[in-house]
Amino acid sequence: MLKTLTDFSIALLDLLEAEAKTFQRGIIRVGAAFVIGISASVVIIGAVGLLMRAFYLVLAGLLGPPGALFSCAVIMLIIAGGALCYARRMLR
Repeated sequence: MLKTLTDFSIALLDLLEAEAKTFQRGIIRVGAAFVIGISASVVIIGAVGLLMRAFYLVLAGLLGPPGALFSCAVIMLIIAGGALCYARRMLR
């Protein structure tokens, strides 16, 4: 009886050890993916900002500063609205 209980305890501890190692590897992978995703998001936001600045400079010569600013703001609102609709659709 004692040998059976001891064997069971050892098997349970071995299983817990293996599961803990698997869990640790999973957490590291998720953490690395999160960091890479945040870094990519920062780069994308910077790129969109630079594109909008270039677009503003082009439009400023054609429409003047107020018209260019209005046009850029409308374009950014359209992009943001599309992103929100996409995010909402993902949650359904």
